Amino acid sequence: MRSYLQMNAPRRIGRYLLYGPIASGGMATVHFGRLVDGGFARTVAIKRVRADSESTSEQFAMLADEARILSRVHHPNVPPILDVLALDDEIFLVMDFIAGASLSSLRRSLQGAPIEPSIACSVLAGVLRGLHAAHLAVNEQGESLAIVHRDVSPQNILVGVDGLARLLDFGVAKARGRLQSTYDGRLKGKLGYMSPEQVSSAPLTARSDVFAAGIVLWEALTGRRLFSADNEGGMLVQVLTRPIETPSHAGALSSPELDAHVLRALSRSLPTRFESAEAFAAALERDVPLAPPGEVGAWVRRTAGDALADQLAELARVEASSVSGQGWRASPKKQEDDEQTVSEVDVRHALVASSRPPAIQAQPSRSSKRYFGVVLVVIAVMIAVVGWLGLAPSAPAVATSVAAPSPPPQTATQVDAVTRPTAEASVKRFTPRRRAAPIKSKRCDPPYTIGSDGIQRLKPECM
Repeated sequence: MRSYLQMNAPRRIGRYLLYGPIASGGMATVHFGRLVDGGFARTVAIKRVRADSESTSEQFAMLADEARILSRVHHPNVPPILDVLALDDEIFLVMDFIAGASLSSLRRSLQGAPIEPSIACSVLAGVLRGLHAAHLAVNEQGESLAIVHRDVSPQNILVGVDGLARLLDFGVAKARGRLQSTYDGRLKGKLGYMSPEQVSSAPLTARSDVFAAGIVLWEALTGRRLFSADNEGGMLVQVLTRPIETPSHAGALSSPELDAHVLRALSRSLPTRFESAEAFAAALERDVPLAPPGEVGAWVRRTAGDALADQLAELARVEASSVSGQGWRASPKKQEDDEQTVSEVDVRHALVASSRPPAIQAQPSRSSKRYFGVVLVVIAVMIAVVGWLGLAPSAPAVATSVAAPSPPPQTATQVDAVTRPTAEASVKRFTPRRRAAPIKSKRCDPPYTIGSDGIQRLKPECM
């Protein structure tokens, strides 16, 4: 199958690049996206209303409501809205990208096999915790938003490879102050996951979402649909009247405690149903051994199989394309900073390497040789001048202080040849202010000779 990137170039939407679809539903499509802004990049998921929709204005209102609702829900099991954009008669919701699969696709991969109770209950407990956070959400004035999701279903539950379950799609949620209202006689949600009061158009509360969550758990444990019919009328009858058997009677590996909790969540009597999603989650966490996130994540990888591998491969192509295709270059100032950083890293590596015994002896650089020559000239001048003044010990003693490798001892003639210009200047600048020590030998009277150039030179035997 050809990659989306091989067929289409990404579309620029403000700070974002819009790539191919991840999933598609009746109202909108979810795409890969990349936030690319200066030197920062981040992978996101972008939910987009289809431009060819017949009821675009209504869907705009629903997405705007979803963004406003989710901005008030803060919980790890409910992905937040990062950004909202309206462009060219389209609206986009930007969310965190989460690698994983929907519970509905995971169930399809199992082909009717039940999900192990520890994993199924771990997934549902996370969803219920996020659902309870939505039920408790308040507006900026601290007033309850009275949110009811109305569409808790396997399609709207994302199980990540990190083992965390997340509740998605608050687009049809009922809440106070919504921009979009439900028309008389119209139902929002999926019939197979509605509570009796929802299909009867009775007032909805948080317990309606608890009933829907009970359906999701029953089906995950048994591998079967709880309510199924050929038409909407038959579906409504089943939701309202069909007797509900325990998961263990339907073939699930369920304990008596788990059976009791599922039946309580599916009670058609509101007073006997769990009063909140939190109470349902607490019962599961208390009486059922829940699989840890690592085990749930491993199960997602095994079950999703090739579909998840394709998603991650496409993600890798998207991220590589957003870097190479968009230039991903910093400003000249930034490039200089980057080069400086690399140089500092290289220097640190060089220092570490220098602490190890070198395999090959490095040759001295040209600058080192030049510096060594200058040092020798300076030392020679000092020997000549100080020796002429009679203030220094022998020249060879001074020469031995030079760092190895030391040059061979120089004769007076060689020193004189090398240092003649400097010595002349030294003689002119410095005049002896005291007389030399008494000379015992007549050959040392005077202790110097005068050359044809007029420069006085100490006799070696008088030094």
